[in-house]
Amino acid sequence: MTIAYIALVPLCLPSIYTGRSFDAARALQVLLMGACAAALVTSVRHTYLPRSALVLLGAVSISVLLAESWGMALREVAGWGGLIAVAWFTSRSIKAEQLQWATVAGVGLHAAVVLLLGISTYSIGMAVGREDLFIGYDNRRHLNHVQTVAIPLLALAGLTTKSALLRRLAWVSLSMSFSLLALSAGRATAISIFLGLAIAIVVSPDRASALTRFVLKGAATGLAIYLLAFVFLPILLGVKLEASTDLAASRLMGDQSRLFLWREAVDAWTKNPWFGVGPMHLAHQFNGKAAHPHNFPLQMLAEWGVIAASTALLWLVSAGRHLLARIRAAEGLTGNAGSALAMVWVAVIVDACFSGNLVLPVSQVWIAIAAGWTWKVSREENTNARPEARTGIILITTVVVLLLPLWLAATVAAEWPDLQEQQELVAEKFASERLHPRFWSHGWF
Repeated sequence: MTIAYIALVPLCLPSIYTGRSFDAARALQVLLMGACAAALVTSVRHTYLPRSALVLLGAVSISVLLAESWGMALREVAGWGGLIAVAWFTSRSIKAEQLQWATVAGVGLHAAVVLLLGISTYSIGMAVGREDLFIGYDNRRHLNHVQTVAIPLLALAGLTTKSALLRRLAWVSLSMSFSLLALSAGRATAISIFLGLAIAIVVSPDRASALTRFVLKGAATGLAIYLLAFVFLPILLGVKLEASTDLAASRLMGDQSRLFLWREAVDAWTKNPWFGVGPMHLAHQFNGKAAHPHNFPLQMLAEWGVIAASTALLWLVSAGRHLLARIRAAEGLTGNAGSALAMVWVAVIVDACFSGNLVLPVSQVWIAIAAGWTWKVSREENTNARPEARTGIILITTVVVLLLPLWLAATVAAEWPDLQEQQELVAEKFASERLHPRFWSHGWF
């Protein structure tokens, strides 16, 4: 199911669901998380968790209990438990070759369909809007969030595979994905990806040389594809490619209400600095702009509180230092894998400070798979792994975390038959020109 998700979602969503693609992607994500959790919970015998994990779980539990709607707060926690299950399952049960092929197929097929859709539309003399081309996504920014992690993973797949065919296909997929990035004017995504590449070069210049050539070659080819398919071809055929209003220069250079959303998050945090307003609860008080602040560190601080946020930050810093040490060490991550993984995580983290890539379902799954892939590579090459603990409290905690996605799957299954009607009611209650997705496409509760 994990491979099918990244290979076929969202390409197949328009054909299997008449509602919004976001909601279908979320439902399938919940199903995937539940399946991964079920596969793991039956095989849990022992695990390793740092003591800080218990601090984090304790702070999160208090945050849930203090939340105005503990059910919605628990839903958010269950979602993160499910993403951990996807990452864990990926690291344990999916081969690297399968991840490589699925990444190339998932990105390449979607990009090819979008390109062919645009070109075929021109050929019959029809004008087309940019937003209409990104099938399977309600908003082209949702595609950009996926590209932030998928483009670096394409580089990882192409540079680490033993198959010459897959290496060439990875480059083709990379080029087409860059062409869609240009078409969608994905500013934060482009900045995140190239900043990730720059950091990879700084960390290990020698090992990053192949990565640099692969990415820059793909970017140059992608720009050429964009110019040919979406600039020169429409001019040649006398067809206008209609730009949406938010591609105007004034919109591209503005903050798109981010400063307002960041202030809202800070104000929410001041109400309960230690434990936050509750997971997902920035989607509780309608602000007319967005149901999340487009800045994940601020979102976590406001919703989960300073104890949970600081503990998670320490984890992130520790993992980053570990990965950096492994990349630089002679016996560490060999070849191009280390540099590509550094690029992946810098891109994801930078984008998370300006977007909703850690909020939306498809990008969440891609990031979870990237985490599992990183875990797999690190574990396979780490001959000095720490022994696993067998304490009862850790085993119980692990089982509880894995059971939460199963509860979430049951909850979503109960909501699904009436979901479209409920979403219409939410849209009427919180009137706005734009969708405000959080858990569902209309994310307010």
